[in-house]
Amino acid sequence: MALSPRDAIHMDDLDRYDTFMAKLTDTQFLDMHPRNGAVQINVYEYPSNDLAHSETFTPSASSTKYFEQEARRAEALAPPTDSEQRSTHGL
Repeated sequence: MALSPRDAIHMDDLDRYDTFMAKLTDTQFLDMHPRNGAVQINVYEYPSNDLAHSETFTPSASSTKYFEQEARRAEALAPPTDSEQRSTHGL
């Protein structure tokens, strides 16, 4: 079963996380990552990419699994490297 970003947040911080998420607008996007033993969420404005604000949350026991899952997803979406293309095409 896939983990959601909310699964990476400790239950004691979920109310604050929900309040934080409710304040986001449709012109913002997030970057969520582990940082110094916590979960940091940076909020950026679109289309300027200016950092609007950041918030730090206590990680849950599942946060490592969540970030590993997201790393695998990003890897699967990444374009192939030159060596991967050559091996796929038998070069």
